[in-house]
Amino acid sequence: MIPSRSAIASLLAAATLFAATTAAADPMADARRHFRLAERHYAAGRFEQALPEYQQAYELSQLPGFLFNIGACHHQLGHWAEAKESLQRYVDSVPDAPNRADAERLLEEATAHLPPPPPPEPVQPVTPEPTPTAEPTPVEPVDTSHGPSIRPASWILLGSGGALVIGAVLFAVDLGAAQSALDADSLDCTLSTARCHDLRDRGDRDAVAQLILGGAAAATLAAAGVFLALDLFAPAEDDADPSIAIAVGPGRLTLEGTW
Repeated sequence: MIPSRSAIASLLAAATLFAATTAAADPMADARRHFRLAERHYAAGRFEQALPEYQQAYELSQLPGFLFNIGACHHQLGHWAEAKESLQRYVDSVPDAPNRADAERLLEEATAHLPPPPPPEPVQPVTPEPTPTAEPTPVEPVDTSHGPSIRPASWILLGSGGALVIGAVLFAVDLGAAQSALDADSLDCTLSTARCHDLRDRGDRDAVAQLILGGAAAATLAAAGVFLALDLFAPAEDDADPSIAIAVGPGRLTLEGTW
């Protein structure tokens, strides 16, 4: 069915602007001539003759309104793919066209006549090439037996003994400093009684602490020597970790352990 003249008239808004332009350029004059001839053919139903005239007018003027006329001619001739292409270009080029509804209707009809796109070809799975397997290399038996090793308990005892020795040395140094201050010629205990008492108390505390820490250090290092001897000369057969308990008190040291 030939589109109504109202639809064609809405398209001719662009053609009216085109006709109102100056005829100074020959291509525009030729475009108007092709347009008028195409209109006569289209009105008479001669769509095959109207189509090339519309196409000539568009090529000369590049006015997007002619895309609607070209698409309408293709629609009447049953050229659905060409009609869809021209009408889609028109809708995209003139989004606010007054005959947009007619263009979209013709575009929808042309699209409905087109066959659905073919489904994508299934992707053939790629079978990986088998990787050649190398002959296994014979593994020589490894002797997993090992010599004696020092267990963590021995290290702990050594570290604790060293820390106790350092503490005893620090108290000995402080004791010497207190004694030197007490023996200084500048200190008169008859005049500085409180100062002298503080130095004596400090020296007494340092001496007791030095004695305790020194004894604890000696006992701890002795225990560390025993544990080292056990580690080096009689390693345990099982993997059980030894347990150690050390208690330090005034004038005494208690050491308990399982090996």
